[in-house]
Amino acid sequence: MIRTGYFSKKRARILYLLILGFITVQFRLVYIQFYKHDHYKAQAIKQSTSTTRIPAERGRVLDRNGKVIAESYLSKSLWSDPKLITDEEKLVTFLKKASKILNKPYSELEEICRKKRRFVWLSRFLKYKQVEELEVIVKKTPGIYLKEEWSRFYRSGESMSPVVGLVGAEHQGLTGLEQRYNKILSGKDGKSSQVRNAKRQVLKEEIIEEPVAGSDVSLTLDIGIQTILYNELKVAYEKFKPETASGMVVDVNTGQILGMATLPAHVPGNPIQKGLIGLKPKMVVDIFEPGSTMKPLIYAEILEKGLGRSDEVVDCGLSGSRLFGRRRISEFRNHSYGKITLEQVIIKSSNIGTAFMADRLGNKNIHKLVKGLGFGEKNYLPFSGEPRGLLAPLKNWTSYSTHSIPMGHEIGVTMTQMLRAYVALGNGGYVMQPSLELKVTDCYGKIVRKGGSLPVGRIFSPATCQKTLKALEQVVQVGTARRCQSDLYSIGGKTGTTEKLINGRYAKNNKNIGSFVGLAPIEKPRIAIMIAMDSATVGSYTTGGVVSAPAAKRVIENVLQYLGVPTKKAGDDV
Repeated sequence: MIRTGYFSKKRARILYLLILGFITVQFRLVYIQFYKHDHYKAQAIKQSTSTTRIPAERGRVLDRNGKVIAESYLSKSLWSDPKLITDEEKLVTFLKKASKILNKPYSELEEICRKKRRFVWLSRFLKYKQVEELEVIVKKTPGIYLKEEWSRFYRSGESMSPVVGLVGAEHQGLTGLEQRYNKILSGKDGKSSQVRNAKRQVLKEEIIEEPVAGSDVSLTLDIGIQTILYNELKVAYEKFKPETASGMVVDVNTGQILGMATLPAHVPGNPIQKGLIGLKPKMVVDIFEPGSTMKPLIYAEILEKGLGRSDEVVDCGLSGSRLFGRRRISEFRNHSYGKITLEQVIIKSSNIGTAFMADRLGNKNIHKLVKGLGFGEKNYLPFSGEPRGLLAPLKNWTSYSTHSIPMGHEIGVTMTQMLRAYVALGNGGYVMQPSLELKVTDCYGKIVRKGGSLPVGRIFSPATCQKTLKALEQVVQVGTARRCQSDLYSIGGKTGTTEKLINGRYAKNNKNIGSFVGLAPIEKPRIAIMIAMDSATVGSYTTGGVVSAPAAKRVIENVLQYLGVPTKKAGDDV
């Protein structure tokens, strides 16, 4: 028999438990709403609020006249949160349209959107027209968004890419001046607090810390001169097809670099090539043997020491070669010069005549000269990896060194070092520290650092410089640099042709570096210039007089006219 009292008690217990549960829930709700309200509200805000970095605007790179070389601007990039992509039909529609707008395969974009991440890039640094078209479809597609980012624009294009360098995707300096000045250009990022909904849409944003823009770096370079140099260098590069072509223009009175270029050059926006081809400032980092461009410096030192006169006659013989101790010195292509003056030694680029001068100077004086001119020392330009060049200690010099170094062998120099030496000939004997930085200005317009250059010391007297400049002018008029003659300006300079050093040995495939170093106008030099062609492949002769002097002439004429230097008057000797 079933007892009715048993069911009554059971129902009572169940009712009791239900009432107790209800009271507990109510009590919990009251507790949460009144006593833990602030706590859970804070938790909810915390989960929907995030602190976001506000990237600072990167500082500009300017030329000496305040013209922009590199600057940053806000662009938009496309990104996705795959976990919020909930509508398959809308995603397919978006991918079809985005594929055409971005010119990317449908499968590639789809693969990115299927990744199990909360943030993936679909395409960065979009063009204005792309943004316009994408904005319409992005709004209709859950999980797809546009984001503002800083992008870098190089107004000078490829002409300055080896010098200025590039920034990476996160706007950090990767190469060139962008890398070396990265801390100065970067500025200080700010912070913002963002409240987002479940769809990651920003509901509220509050700036916690304002970003501080980076400082501007003004260079000694002149965009006008840089353009002239690059364009003329490109003409020579396409004509003679060397491995590389490099050039530099320096202000004789200040040592400031006005233009520096190298080819091939990287085109901003293109993929970076292996080995950073086109992004290395070869004018600063490449070491080469200067060859005959060293001879005028030895000539100047002979005059300065009073160990010879410009009109003094030396016998270079008629055989084209001569013994100096146990070493035979030969002229280029065994030319025979006979008796010539010391000035003609430079004009004809006589190896035997240079050996005579070297014997009079001796190793100690030659070493003191090249050290005083800055060979074997860094110029401390703002580039990573700037070398000292190659110059053995005096104690390691031999009798071979006595004759090799004055002819530009057994020594390795950079283009900057070579021009530093010729600048001293052009300004009356002062050795100048080459410079590329003009000033650094913070985002408020205050100058925080000034560059420029100062004389390191005087190495030649004005009289010595004038006699050496006269010889260099004759090199252009009747010597090895006749292709540099100009109807507009008087030019002086020296050519050099040296075998190329590869891993410490001379190349066996007739590769050479043909160069020209010059000054103009020669009566009162304003600029010094060097052009070098590395391993030219077109033409039967690839000497400095053939491949580099003509380009130097065109650069000199255009640069001096750009600077407003008067040309020769009608009737002047040419």
